[in-house]
Amino acid sequence: MQPFMKSCAAFIFAGILCFTLIGTTAYGTESSDSKWPAAPQISADTAILIDAASGAVLYEKDAGRLIYPADLTLLLTAYVTLTTGLSETDSSFIDQMNEAAADAGAAQSHFSNTTGEHSADHYTSARDLAAIMRTALTVPDFISRFRSDETLASWASVTDLISGKGDPAGVSLAAYVSDGDRALICILLHSADTDLQADAAALFSYGYEDFISVNADESETRTFSREGMIYTILGENTVTLPRAMSIEDVDAVFAAGEESAMQYYYGSHFLGSCRLQAGEHPSAAETGEESPDLYAQPEETQSYSFTHILWSIMKIVLVLACIIAAIFAVLLLRAFILKRRHILTRKQQIRKQRPDIHIYS
Repeated sequence: MQPFMKSCAAFIFAGILCFTLIGTTAYGTESSDSKWPAAPQISADTAILIDAASGAVLYEKDAGRLIYPADLTLLLTAYVTLTTGLSETDSSFIDQMNEAAADAGAAQSHFSNTTGEHSADHYTSARDLAAIMRTALTVPDFISRFRSDETLASWASVTDLISGKGDPAGVSLAAYVSDGDRALICILLHSADTDLQADAAALFSYGYEDFISVNADESETRTFSREGMIYTILGENTVTLPRAMSIEDVDAVFAAGEESAMQYYYGSHFLGSCRLQAGEHPSAAETGEESPDLYAQPEETQSYSFTHILWSIMKIVLVLACIIAAIFAVLLLRAFILKRRHILTRKQQIRKQRPDIHIYS
């Protein structure tokens, strides 16, 4: 019995180990985040800190959680007013708000009024508000619509609500700060703390002290070819990295679509992207000569990086190992049970066949 029990235990342990490794691989712990700086502790239930230029996400805390935005709705209201010229009382204004939010990348949000009045169908997330705010900051006079705050050397929009006193929005804050070279956006939502300025200041310090912005493409050639098309990098190709990292640590991922882009990641962390302009690749028959080398696809712009492919292969192998270990464990357990039954049955048969022995004195 003992050998069978030991074998079962060994295979079950192997299965647990494989699942543990899969979890570590899938969510990227030390192996993919070893150079990511430790973030400060904050009181808000959900928050995000992004670089306004690159869009890099420097900090997240449950940033996709849906929240009632309350007064922070005014960020979108001001943006729509400035870009459309419509009055808030216009019948199409709410539709314009939702359309503008979607265009900014706020895919989870829905707005039903212009002031932030509580409603079941009026909701957003920290991630969506950051996307809206990043887009709105490109509009002249947007910042001037909101009050300045000297303690943050920036501006902020803060709700007048106190968490737990009749309104589910809690206390929230949206803040923007620039040092002349880099600009950061901070969204803090649903906090019981009536003063989130300390949290915002801590995140801004984290963003400036632990991260830098660099050009992801130092070469003069800003074009490459893929699937018969030429892609040209438009604008600044900027990414935001932890100071302990270099551009060699970054994975470049080609994202095809209506608006093609090159996206940059470190593990699961989004570091920035750049827009690409597509054009037809001139063939040798059309030009009378072979295509120049500048159209060659650089190694770093493959649609899936070597690191991503390696992680995928490892996960597949580990899943298969878990399945095999589970099958072996079940077979061994079944064999043990059958053998145990056989032994018990044999003992019963021996007892039945044994003749009764009577001793007479």
